[in-house]
Amino acid sequence: MRTRPEFDVAKLRDDMSERGWMPTDLARAAGVSDMAVTRFFRGEHRTARMAKKFADALGRPVRRYLIRSTQAVA
Repeated sequence: MRTRPEFDVAKLRDDMSERGWMPTDLARAAGVSDMAVTRFFRGEHRTARMAKKFADALGRPVRRYLIRSTQAVA
């Protein structure tokens, strides 16, 4: 059974803050809607694809935002 990847939203917010970005800035840079950013932060729609878009927009590797799971992936 595969587990969904978990993302460190606090680290994402920290990186946004370093740039002086608000969620609307991240949305614009990532080419997604403001609502997509809001839903990601709330945990309603956290996908690896969305995390990759945000990481690319911030010039960071997506692995920076991954939370390592201690569970095995089968």
